[in-house]
Amino acid sequence: MNLNQFLLDLYRLAPSAPSPEFSGAVLERLKRELPFDTALWGTFTGTPQGPRPHWVYLHALPDEMLREYEPVKHLDVLNAKLIANPGRTTAMSLARAQRTAHPDVIAHARRWGMENTLATVALESPLNLYTIVSLYRRDARRLYSERERRFKQMILAHLVAAWHMNAMRFLDAPEAEPRGLLRARARIDALGVIHNADAGLVDLLRREVPGWTGPVVPPDVLAAVRGGRGRYDGRQVVVSSVRALHDRTLVISARPRAPVDALSEREREVSREFAAGKTHKEIAALFGTSPATVRSQLQAAYAKLGVRTKVDLGKHLPD
Repeated sequence: MNLNQFLLDLYRLAPSAPSPEFSGAVLERLKRELPFDTALWGTFTGTPQGPRPHWVYLHALPDEMLREYEPVKHLDVLNAKLIANPGRTTAMSLARAQRTAHPDVIAHARRWGMENTLATVALESPLNLYTIVSLYRRDARRLYSERERRFKQMILAHLVAAWHMNAMRFLDAPEAEPRGLLRARARIDALGVIHNADAGLVDLLRREVPGWTGPVVPPDVLAAVRGGRGRYDGRQVVVSSVRALHDRTLVISARPRAPVDALSEREREVSREFAAGKTHKEIAALFGTSPATVRSQLQAAYAKLGVRTKVDLGKHLPD
């Protein structure tokens, strides 16, 4: 097994294709170092009823496998062991697990050819989200070796990092916003669970909600970005909906609150047109008001932003 070459190839794949093509390509590449028949790669949160999946990629396995796992997942001692030891890879064979595993779990795994499993869970502590990568072999005689176990354990953190890099690479750029501010994007599902995020997202959300731990964005933020306006204006941060993706997840963008956020929507529109070179009369005609009203709106904007010139006004407006 060539660890260095695998890692080089993994990070070359990260910008090459969006998920799930990326996940499939990585697992096919991994087979050259660590042979397996089928695999599962996904994220989940822990619940008393067992793991709650949020994103799953199945390699050479049908969705039916997951549906049949639901009624027995609370009996899965392997999953409980993995959660208790994040970062440590476990090799398990059904033949050796007969005495400790529940018969229903054994039957499920055997039905889907999971005679030998090599599984690792990573806990992303800022988000409280687990990532699992499980590799399965159908032949009971093909046990995973200690060398293979160590190799899998060494690469898991890299798989997680490359998957996040890949996901963020293929998201849209943030919407037009004030210049010079830290922005962080994230991909969230309908429940508000964060699937991928730029590094600064956790710090930004903690400015608004001290002690926030994830993996679900704060309820007020979720309600606002999924609402009609698609924007949350907080005391410390602004979070905007950027784009809905084909898999029903939503791209959001977060940034610190800026002076321009104190402007009304019309004051921003008028200021943008004025900074672009339009006269009071032209702006009034554009919005169906009077030049006096435009003048008043600009005066208000100048006061709120603390500026005196058109050039300085333009510096505060979105790109």
